[in-house]
Amino acid sequence: MSSPFLWQDLVNHYVAVSELGNESRKNYKYILNKFFRWLDTEYPGTVEVSPRVIAEYFDELRRQGRKPVTVSQHLQILRRFFLWCIDEGHADDDPTANFSTIRQMPKARDTLTIDELSALWHSAADPFDRAVIGLLGINSLKPDEISRAQVSDLGAMDRRKILRLSTRSGVHSSLPYTVLDDSIYEAIQEHLNGRRSGPLLLRRGSGVTRKAQAIIVARLASAADISFAVTPSTLSVSMRAIAIEKGFSYLGVVRSAGDMETRRLAQWVRRAPNPTDDHAALRMARLVIGSGSESEDLLLQARVILRETDSPAGIAASFAGAVLERHLRSLTDTHSLDVKTSNPKLGTYASVLSARKILSPSDVQLIARVQGYRDDAAHGWFDRVSTSDAEWVINEVENLLKKFPLSEDRSAMSELPLGDAR
Repeated sequence: MSSPFLWQDLVNHYVAVSELGNESRKNYKYILNKFFRWLDTEYPGTVEVSPRVIAEYFDELRRQGRKPVTVSQHLQILRRFFLWCIDEGHADDDPTANFSTIRQMPKARDTLTIDELSALWHSAADPFDRAVIGLLGINSLKPDEISRAQVSDLGAMDRRKILRLSTRSGVHSSLPYTVLDDSIYEAIQEHLNGRRSGPLLLRRGSGVTRKAQAIIVARLASAADISFAVTPSTLSVSMRAIAIEKGFSYLGVVRSAGDMETRRLAQWVRRAPNPTDDHAALRMARLVIGSGSESEDLLLQARVILRETDSPAGIAASFAGAVLERHLRSLTDTHSLDVKTSNPKLGTYASVLSARKILSPSDVQLIARVQGYRDDAAHGWFDRVSTSDAEWVINEVENLLKKFPLSEDRSAMSELPLGDAR
């Protein structure tokens, strides 16, 4: 074992070469240095670290009132360090080998149901409050991520609005951004009121603090008649609970909340396809807020079928086509147009709407192509509809739903500028 005056160098070397995030590096150095300071005080000049010394150190931690989970964390970090020392030839034995970590069952946290989260959202009349509730409860951001967000972090990707998260880096997260639903983006824009720089959410001249977020959440929870104490952390973890209940893809949740269990999982997530339409926050927004368009809410299920089931891609394309047919049928009813055919199809409605100059010839051609994919899937020719074909159908149907809304909805708001986003 190395002499005492080399322990500090070994700790610094170990932390430098280990694959750790910034916070983990600080934690490892703190715990290792704490142990070796204690060792130098209790056994000055010692060269060997024995199991008896380790046992005495753990007893000291317990006497200091450290919780079992903290003692276990110290043991895990010391064990990793001594195993590294063995690999590097600085030690022959691991003095922690015969010690076991103390596993404690995590305490179950109160989480919000969809109805409670929806009530919380609708109790927020002020756009500032809505932005806080949306970012915490729907996007599952941590309070510090909201406090540090800047207006310049707003941006766009794959036709979606995003908020870049500079603090998500290293091995514990894969995506340095979150995808914003239109309702949340609109609340942010309304709060900004044309401001193009500075903190994203501004309260009394500075970024909204953790304490301010806690006050806002508690006030709105009281207004929504939620029976237990609600904190920002309650909102942040609720998306995970709701996602499990509703069968969200684990990958979508990990990418939204930024949680990783292992370094290997982080690598798998980075390699996986990454469409922004698959972001769990968008599905949460549909459940909690609604899009203002029943057709768009239904279309979301086509993306779920395509991304989160083993169904052939044609099933998703067929469902999207059915949503479009339902929408066009309602559109003809809205304009009091007669459809004389007893068994109308997509093309039938397109022709009737085109005759009244509601649809353009190019719209009719696009709908005919959608009907082709839908018919192939309906007749079992699943090999004729690829995943990319189904993606195209869903995207084009979404464009048509937005282009020809049944009534005033928030789709007109989707063209708002992206602030100072780059």
